[in-house]
Amino acid sequence: ETILTNAFRSMLARAAQASELEAACYLFAPAKDAQSGGHRMRPDWAEGGRPLSISRGSISSALLEATGASRAEMNRMYNQLHEIGEVALALRERGGRQRLLRLPAPLTAGSVHRTLLGLADLSGSGVEKTKTQRLLGLLRAAEGSELKWLVRTFLPHMAAGISLEASVLPALGAAWVIQAAQTSSVQVRATADEIREAQDVVRTGYALRPDVRALVDALLEGGLARVRTACTLHAGVPMQPMLAKPCTSTEELLKRLIGAFPSSDNGVVRISAEFKYDGQRAQIHRSAAGEIRVYSRKLDDMTSKYPDVVAAVRRCARSQQAFVLDAEIVAVACLQLVLFFSLLLPFLQLFAVILFILF
Repeated sequence: ETILTNAFRSMLARAAQASELEAACYLFAPAKDAQSGGHRMRPDWAEGGRPLSISRGSISSALLEATGASRAEMNRMYNQLHEIGEVALALRERGGRQRLLRLPAPLTAGSVHRTLLGLADLSGSGVEKTKTQRLLGLLRAAEGSELKWLVRTFLPHMAAGISLEASVLPALGAAWVIQAAQTSSVQVRATADEIREAQDVVRTGYALRPDVRALVDALLEGGLARVRTACTLHAGVPMQPMLAKPCTSTEELLKRLIGAFPSSDNGVVRISAEFKYDGQRAQIHRSAAGEIRVYSRKLDDMTSKYPDVVAAVRRCARSQQAFVLDAEIVAVACLQLVLFFSLLLPFLQLFAVILFILF
């Protein structure tokens, strides 16, 4: 985290633009998550957010052309080093940088981010060839160890241990408060409590409004105070869900609940419980304009998957006020039997009624 914090401090000291800071956040943690894999170069909920779909074949072809190495040489090097980033750097050092008539412009976080985002918009015949050429352009422009990190970015699982929420954004918050303290009229050192507070503000802001650009814009506009007011719940922007935590026994559950709430009525703690339905977690958003969107627990837009839920919410909404519902979507058979989560699959919805149960 110290390395990330210092990197952001360097960018803030150079008065980096919001687009550069946003790009750096995504490039520091390019993996969407360990389970589903894939890149995350924009908000998960963003409309039109198609995957980058960078194939290993495109990466290999671009790397071979950029370094002038043969495939046999690359395979031999991989058997020695067992890591594609180190292989790329070793091939460059052995073969030298490819000579070009015109040197490419130096890489920036913004230029790399824009190029990778552009890959998702490609379609039609010849897509793989076009992707290879764009990756090649990045590799040719890479200086020194940039080559190694670029190749690792192309393969998101190489950075799966770095979390945007847990590592990158807290580092941005820490960098902001440290840099602000050192550039104030009276130079002071940020205290550990101030750094922790900044990290908490950034984490909370992103949890309520998972939009890196909105967070960065607020930070540059008015610091942590602006993050507190701008990064709040917005209908149409899904927030990070509150997830259940497992307990090993009923005794442990009661101990946690009793410890979390103050007692009343002569020491008696009153606890409410509800059934756990085996369905799909959903956030249902309705804007003031009447648009209804349904998002998954991973913030993916699944509105088109549940048209019956959208229709039911539209019937029930009696005002023009925006709202957000936290719910579980479950399949119920004709005998009111709650079915398993697997029956929410689209091709099985014909045999069950789909309900959404509000928390």
